[in-house]
Amino acid sequence: WEEFDREWAPVFKTKFYYTTGDVIMRVADEPFLKLTREQWVKDGVKHELITGDEVRKRWPVINADDTTIALIEPDAGVVRARATTQAIAGIARDKGVDFKVSRVKPGPIVNGKMDGVIMEDGTVVRGDQYVFCCGPWLRKLFPFMENRASIPMGNVMYYGTPAGDTRFQFPNLPSFNFPGVTGWAVLPHDSRGFRVRGGIGAPPPGGAAATPPPAAGTTPPAARPPQAPPDPAQNDPDTSNRWLSAERLEGTRRFVARRFPLLANAPLLETRSCHYESSVNRDFIIDHIPQCTNAWIAGLGQAEGFKFAPVVGEYIAQRVMGIDGDPALIKAFAMPTQEYEAGRNREEEE
Repeated sequence: WEEFDREWAPVFKTKFYYTTGDVIMRVADEPFLKLTREQWVKDGVKHELITGDEVRKRWPVINADDTTIALIEPDAGVVRARATTQAIAGIARDKGVDFKVSRVKPGPIVNGKMDGVIMEDGTVVRGDQYVFCCGPWLRKLFPFMENRASIPMGNVMYYGTPAGDTRFQFPNLPSFNFPGVTGWAVLPHDSRGFRVRGGIGAPPPGGAAATPPPAAGTTPPAARPPQAPPDPAQNDPDTSNRWLSAERLEGTRRFVARRFPLLANAPLLETRSCHYESSVNRDFIIDHIPQCTNAWIAGLGQAEGFKFAPVVGEYIAQRVMGIDGDPALIKAFAMPTQEYEAGRNREEEE
């Protein structure tokens, strides 16, 4: 990302990647922190382990009163995904890529090869190789993906920061990670707001007494009605609502008030929702469509795919051109044979 930014940010007169640094804060050491440190040591990733006191000293706007340990990755950063995608589309167009905007469906497979893709107006577009990078729509295009992928909804909120107060802006605050919540500071080129994903659940009603058991011979109170089954429309990226319930908004508000008290009354500027896509084996799928030698599926980034884009994009291109590379990666990214258990709810919001 740093290389991409150095090459193309001056061309577009903007900035795509910010080296914000990242801090993971916890009440005590835990397996997630330990495993992360072990992996970073193995991979040579620069990091720092600090105390809660040091967190409070470096970033006093964070209420880290119960934090005893924090893991910092100083070279971590934030990519402006929308701006980057638009820029890459422009770069590709200028290099001769022909863009067509349409809903498509895969063409028939004849003698082990796909015969084109079919546009919504019936036009058939043919090529030597076909690559389907369709995110949550993969399940709609290919029925065999239905029980190998899940598409939970991810939601983020952007809050306004006090005018003239730069403490909540890059580079004065790193991206952050508390249990169940991530976020980052205001980025200058967007200024969309202070970004938060996740929240704190509602506390139990204070002082609420337990319901006493019914007296002998009396009729017990009616049982709570069963929860309605999930609405199928919300598990379809073409029909799902991209809105947040008051309960979810309040959960994020509780987090902001708890961890960034100076923003407790900050205005909510906007919300964003999108379907993530995850595979049953929690890995990318970069492989041929079954029984087809010239068509590929590429995706299933476990909500982290865009971060890998520069490397994974190059890897996909090499595979499609017949350069297989590391056999271990071929195996890891192969079409999974396992499927989700029947009846398991795989579409809960994250």
